Amino acid sequence: MYAFFRRYWGRLLTLVVMAVLLFILWLVPHTQRQILADMTFKKVQVIYRPVGTFISKAQSWLLYQGEYILRQYTLNDQVVDLQKENAILRRQKIESKDRDHELDRLRKLLEMKQRVPIKTEASEVIGLSPSSYYLTLIIDKGSEDGMRKGMVVLGQDGILGRIISVSPRTSKILLITDQRSAVSVTVQRTGARSILEGMGTTRCKLTMETPDAQIKTGDRIYTNGMGGVFPPNLYVGHVSYIKRDKRSGWALSVQVKPAVDCHLVREVLIVTQPQNRESWPDPEPDVEEATE
Repeated sequence: MYAFFRRYWGRLLTLVVMAVLLFILWLVPHTQRQILADMTFKKVQVIYRPVGTFISKAQSWLLYQGEYILRQYTLNDQVVDLQKENAILRRQKIESKDRDHELDRLRKLLEMKQRVPIKTEASEVIGLSPSSYYLTLIIDKGSEDGMRKGMVVLGQDGILGRIISVSPRTSKILLITDQRSAVSVTVQRTGARSILEGMGTTRCKLTMETPDAQIKTGDRIYTNGMGGVFPPNLYVGHVSYIKRDKRSGWALSVQVKPAVDCHLVREVLIVTQPQNRESWPDPEPDVEEATE
């Protein structure tokens, strides 16, 4: 019983107070009951009016917070949808740029095919050589497609290298930037002959026949057909750096930037049946190129 009263003493006290008030109200004469009731109502109203005002404001605040939270959830959903849409648009933009670059590469490759009077076959680069020392590419054409060792390979802007090994379905290309590569070339502006050798990087070097040969930055380099490997008048690249002797002015070191970037090439042309030397066109007009 004690535990019951201890647990519910508040409620019991409220009931007792209400019973006492009702009893007092019953004892009051009938004429004064209305006066007492009005006075009691006013006292209760004075006490509970601030409470009612607080409750009303609390309800308004809770409703506002609920609407605010709902708006935030709605805005978050909209932000997520916009982020997804933005990601889709970015991906489409990247894909569009990739398609544009691919079309540009194929257009230049077609122009190269139409510019030189040789029979060529297109192929796709499918890999790099696993060796970090040798600069080679792997293409998706092999002996079953008529590929043979020694065939010249062209990029979209000029020569890329030559085939050094062939399997039934793939071939390996030795790039002109490889240290094992050597190409007989001519400086277009002066007609001076030279040997273009790979440096094992993205550049090649020229070994001039005479150290006092007139050469300058921007000179265009073409194959001259000597050596029987590369056909004549194919664009190789341009002179990008010259180190001269301070006293004599002789060119001690000449570097050439190849026309084709081996790191960006995706499609190539393989020279399968070059025509005779007399049918080859003259080199393109000399154009000054920016020095790097």
